[in-house]
Amino acid sequence: MRMSQGRSVGLGLALASAFAFGGSGVAAKPLIEAGLDPLHVVWLRVTGAALVMLPVAWRHRALVRQRPALLAGFGLLAVAGVQACYFAAISRIPVGVALLIEYLAPALVLLWVRFVQRRPVTRAAAVGVVLAVGGLACVVEVWAGLGFDPVGVLLALAAACCQVGYFVLSDQGADGENAADPLGVIAYGLLVGAVVLTVIARPWGMDWSLLGGSADMGGSSVA
Repeated sequence: MRMSQGRSVGLGLALASAFAFGGSGVAAKPLIEAGLDPLHVVWLRVTGAALVMLPVAWRHRALVRQRPALLAGFGLLAVAGVQACYFAAISRIPVGVALLIEYLAPALVLLWVRFVQRRPVTRAAAVGVVLAVGGLACVVEVWAGLGFDPVGVLLALAAACCQVGYFVLSDQGADGENAADPLGVIAYGLLVGAVVLTVIARPWGMDWSLLGGSADMGGSSVA
């Protein structure tokens, strides 16, 4: 009974996570089109979340000593890498297409498990990945336009590769009796990502006045 409830909660959290991430591109695209650099948008997003999670990071400060490699990898790949590459991609190609390419990550994870870790992959998992990618391709009608910016496509692929690292690190962090607390890993991942993005994005050169302006979202002007 308890295991069934755990699976239900996990599925709910996964669906909420997919919805939130899918909506982030739709919300960020107008900011980028209004003049904000994609890296500045990512920096605002990650740094804001890191500040919110500071109390959680302090509570789980022992993780810095216990799992430094996990925290560094999570911050570089799952936070900075995925976000920066994805937001840079949607500045050049449609959001739906960027998501389609990035969501090739589950297929890449299966390839990692099968050929790198040499573990068997169930037929249900393989079929699920094919159906998910095929369904998303139909939703975004990828066949309606194939002349996309190759740099944007490469950036979306880079986001997919970083997401593979995110999945692999998450699995390692939750494995065994010494599993790291997920909230602590998220908090320190955000802090590491914020530091890395501060160096890369250089927010001190951002045009802060744009945040007080308006942007077009689906034909409607929003402030």
